[in-house]
Amino acid sequence: EHVSSTELRRLTAGAQSDERALWRELAALGWTGLVIPARQGGAGLGALYLAVLAEETGRRLLPAPLLPTLLAAKLIERAGDAAQRERWLPGVARGESVATFAHVEPNGEWDAFATSAVLERGRLTGAKHHVWAAATADLLLVPAREGSELRLVVVRKDAAGVAIEPELGLDPSRRSGRVQFVNSACETLAGDA
Repeated sequence: EHVSSTELRRLTAGAQSDERALWRELAALGWTGLVIPARQGGAGLGALYLAVLAEETGRRLLPAPLLPTLLAAKLIERAGDAAQRERWLPGVARGESVATFAHVEPNGEWDAFATSAVLERGRLTGAKHHVWAAATADLLLVPAREGSELRLVVVRKDAAGVAIEPELGLDPSRRSGRVQFVNSACETLAGDA
């Protein structure tokens, strides 16, 4: 009920909002840490709770990157090592960081195994389209090829060589963008993608 229909229309018409203020409110409710393990500051709840939260926030078209952040957090939990989980998940759980999964290819391919992004010596080069919350995310999780191996890397939005261009999508309450990586510093998650 925080975001009225009038406010949502204003935001979808392109008005600027204080998304971080709304994000802090969601963090205070514990939503940003819903599926993050308790040892990293989250509630440690499962997919059922995420589904209920997604349904309820979808009913009012919540203009916040909650779902992509929670999905990215699960990727970090599952593919990262203990140090990586400790480095990134507590900030997400506290609402200090927003994360997203950048996996759609410029040609529209959704399969992570079809990625054209290239990882070489800790640097990422490639492009991803339809990245939900690209402009507000602090962390972008990107599948990339390192030789013949598929990797999952974390790129900070403020890393050199990262460029974000807004996209006009079907649902203006869920902003997305195109992201270009040119020799951008990144960190490979320790597990298999």
